[in-house]
Amino acid sequence: MRSRFHPNWLVFIPLAACFLPFARTTCFAAPHLCDGDTYEEVILKVVDLLQDAKYEESFQMAQSAITLASDRYEAYFHCGLARYKQDNLAAAERFMRSALERAPMAKRDLIQNALVAIKDKREFFTLLENGQSLAINKDYGMAASEFEKAWRLFPSQEAVGWRAAQMWKLAGKYPKSADVLNNILAQTNDSYTSQKCRQMLQELSSKLDTQYLDQAKSGFDKLGAGIPSTDDAEMRRRLYDEQQRRGDKKIDPRCIVRIQRKAAENDADYDARVRDATYRAQKSGCKSVSMQPE
Repeated sequence: MRSRFHPNWLVFIPLAACFLPFARTTCFAAPHLCDGDTYEEVILKVVDLLQDAKYEESFQMAQSAITLASDRYEAYFHCGLARYKQDNLAAAERFMRSALERAPMAKRDLIQNALVAIKDKREFFTLLENGQSLAINKDYGMAASEFEKAWRLFPSQEAVGWRAAQMWKLAGKYPKSADVLNNILAQTNDSYTSQKCRQMLQELSSKLDTQYLDQAKSGFDKLGAGIPSTDDAEMRRRLYDEQQRRGDKKIDPRCIVRIQRKAAENDADYDARVRDATYRAQKSGCKSVSMQPE
């Protein structure tokens, strides 16, 4: 399975070559503290442990480095990184702020980015908790919104995106559910996830067709004054056909009516009219794809 959270934290692990020469330790087994290790050598071992996902060991090693040079920023930074990976966000923030106090100007952006990632992860967990509580209370629309916000923060968390799609479906917001599923499909490399998304999209297809057509009719009913009644039904059908031909790029029929209302009265070429109206709607910036009942 891919990395759990979108910030690739290995980017924040300073490469050894950036600030220290080759390590002089004579320890060739798994990294551990040796008598006579310098601060730089200990930090190298901390980095190795982090890359091996041995977060508690890396934290303990980084704390040993602090005792060797409490005025240096690297050990505090790596303590914060280890605690972040363990989801101990309060400790992670504390160590990162200690690192920021000691870091040279050239390294402060790195640590500020880490603090932003900690904030995002804290928000992610809060959104998940809110979403779960709302789902239990069957407030599916609000639950979906919270799950989707969490997923947008960390798109690699595809299970959270899937949960958002499920909630949108239960809330009757089928286009929103389909949008999330299509986004997951566009990024996933997991065959099981792809299969699940395609299966749900298939389940949604008939509901989407009905909802889009109802919305098209509603748009013409509300804003179609001036279009002859004989044209109205035909225009609805042609619009619906054009929307289906275009796939997911739905154009809000209300945009087309606003632009083409007067011309439609005397235009008998319905196919050309719909295509032209769609083009004009896009050019005018009217690119709504929501197509959701109001």
